[in-house]
Amino acid sequence: MGETSIDVPGVRGVAGEFDNLAGELQKAIEQLRGLSFAGASAGRWHTAKGDQVSAGLREVVTHLEDWHRTNTAIAEQLRVTAQRYADLEAKNKARMAAADGR
Repeated sequence: MGETSIDVPGVRGVAGEFDNLAGELQKAIEQLRGLSFAGASAGRWHTAKGDQVSAGLREVVTHLEDWHRTNTAIAEQLRVTAQRYADLEAKNKARMAAADGR
């Protein structure tokens, strides 16, 4: 029977990278939300285009929010999985040590 192992610190490191990306996405979201460009600020000759830009920004923010949530969820699942594996590995080592002690 073969052995399987997981680099728990490595998996936790990858989770941290997903968290870092989620943090950068949050910064971008906040920055984009702070922009106010709509028909009224575009001037009467460009009202329709200003409204289109505003709608486009809202759409981009929506997609970034989805991406942020996904990255946060991936990071959490990686951490949970790494911890579960570490717990099982410790439990199995304890069992083997107990069996060797008989």
